Amino acid sequence: PKFKKQLHELTTLSEKWVYFFKNAENLTVIPEDINDEGLVSAYEQANVFTWTKSELDAYDYAFMREEDARARMDKAIQKGEQKGRKEAEAKAAAEKAQLKREAAAKQAELKREAAAKETQLKREAAAKETQLKREAAAKETQMKREAAAEKAQLKREAAAKETQMIVNLSLLGIPPADISKVVGKTIEEVEQIIAKNKK
Repeated sequence: PKFKKQLHELTTLSEKWVYFFKNAENLTVIPEDINDEGLVSAYEQANVFTWTKSELDAYDYAFMREEDARARMDKAIQKGEQKGRKEAEAKAAAEKAQLKREAAAKQAELKREAAAKETQLKREAAAKETQLKREAAAKETQMKREAAAEKAQLKREAAAKETQMIVNLSLLGIPPADISKVVGKTIEEVEQIIAKNKK
């Protein structure tokens, strides 16, 4: 979080690595002054990995700790004492191993949290989809009922109008045989309707 240097201000390889981890998701090209093979490879592969802010913070912390360990080791080596140099190297190696373990543990924890979140979101999405399906099915059933009721009502109204027309034609003195041709019913059906609806 305290590292705020811009690309043109980077001087050491460590600074370039820290800058990479902080800005990889926003970088589209490899900076011209990057000549370290590992760093170049990291830039090329950056688009393969999705780094969260928490993961970047964990790696920033690990690299800053590693730089501190290296500085202490360099100071011991400069004293020219073989024993001190070996102790410093052993200590730096131990700290480096510890930092790697801490970074790996942090990354594993973040992955578990992300997996748990994804599982929860899937459950919520499945529940929502099920609810929407139930609502859609209920709506469809209601619409079918309403359509059936409307169809039945139209049939009743059409039958009533046909009956009224048969009765009216009969009152005008038109024979049942002629009425049956108009309405598409048998003479017997027409006679029954007329008999049933006589006033």
